[in-house]
Amino acid sequence: MNKRIQQKMATRDKILRIAQEVFSEYGFQDTTITLIIERAEIGYGTVYGHFKNKDEILSTLIEQTMSAFFEVAHMSFQPKSEQEAIAIISTQVEQFLTLAREYKQSLQLIHEAMRYSDLIRQKWAEIVQDFVANIAQDIAYSKTQAFIKANVDAEIIAQAWFAINETFLWNIVHNDQLSITHIAEQITQFYISALY
Repeated sequence: MNKRIQQKMATRDKILRIAQEVFSEYGFQDTTITLIIERAEIGYGTVYGHFKNKDEILSTLIEQTMSAFFEVAHMSFQPKSEQEAIAIISTQVEQFLTLAREYKQSLQLIHEAMRYSDLIRQKWAEIVQDFVANIAQDIAYSKTQAFIKANVDAEIIAQAWFAINETFLWNIVHNDQLSITHIAEQITQFYISALY
């Protein structure tokens, strides 16, 4: 990689790092490109050479935040028994909700930004669709293995299951007092008893 490309990547990384700090300090609504530029000590042209606006900066930061969540969503799901399927589901739910607490500050920012930015709402909708597609794939696999007791529409059930998980993700993000283990156990039991 030549020096110019390395410098460009380093500048982009700096913008993202500083933007994360500014977003964390001011929130989405009160963050401006000017605040990011001043903190990063770079020019307007430099920022706009990488990003159109603060929405695009946050959209990129969301991808970084959600990469850990996607590791959970993309876990291999090829259980050999109903019990193994249940164990994997239980692990995924607990890990997903644990990440909600770990990435609380970033998720609060995303939640705020969705009220103001079409781009961020669209980005979140794409994230949701990715999760739903993975869940539907897991349900379809369980159907082929005859683990699921009813003939269900994998897409509809996947949407409903993610909606439940998303509800508790936001609850955990906004309330430190909630027990992740208890929530994970309860919603997993609900899901499993309905399908398995």
